Amino acid sequence: MKHFLISLPLISILFTGCGQGYKKENGRWAWVSWDEAVGRRVQFVDGVDNGSFHVLSDKEYAADQKSVYHRNLRIQSADPASFRRIDRFYWRDANSVFFVDAEIPGADPETFKPLSKYPWSRDKTDVYTGTTALHVRDISSFTLLQGVWAKDSKAYYANGGMLAYKTVPCDYASFVVLNGSYAKDKTRGYWQGMPIDGSDGASFDAISEFLAKDKYRTYRGHREQPINQGR
Repeated sequence: MKHFLISLPLISILFTGCGQGYKKENGRWAWVSWDEAVGRRVQFVDGVDNGSFHVLSDKEYAADQKSVYHRNLRIQSADPASFRRIDRFYWRDANSVFFVDAEIPGADPETFKPLSKYPWSRDKTDVYTGTTALHVRDISSFTLLQGVWAKDSKAYYANGGMLAYKTVPCDYASFVVLNGSYAKDKTRGYWQGMPIDGSDGASFDAISEFLAKDKYRTYRGHREQPINQGR
């Protein structure tokens, strides 16, 4: 009995969380969810046409005769008549491709497809990470590598989140991927696409995904590891 009583709050939270979705609240459509910090959260969907509003196959999406919605937000420029799912995170309409609820500028809906590693995708002319076009130099030879890395016959690319570079500014002929985060060429090391200033390419080597070294110093990410600081 004691175990049953301890479990009741957890059961209640799970039951309520599973009930999230679109609901009518005081005659208005809303996205209703459960936040453990504040409890039941109601976010009204503005501008809905009640007569045509309907939930799509993915219960986080809905549409009416004018617009498409993700939770409580309108997806700008999406056409409800042709809007349909491509994959878990990707949708399309007659003219555009969308990543969750944001348009991927320039993506071709007829040839677009997600690649084997999230969030990489491609169409007939380019490759994308999320909504960002990489402007690859040779789409016909584009290949995903381990971790954040990819390449074609002319350049290397990296998807490192907020990195400053998408095309890695490296010496292509001598570039070597060391692990999922680190690489090097004859001149210097790189972390998630970012050059490591002052590093020595000849002696550069990865210790882990976040630590590397050369004959001069140790690095955390793309910066020099502070002296006397543990790993």
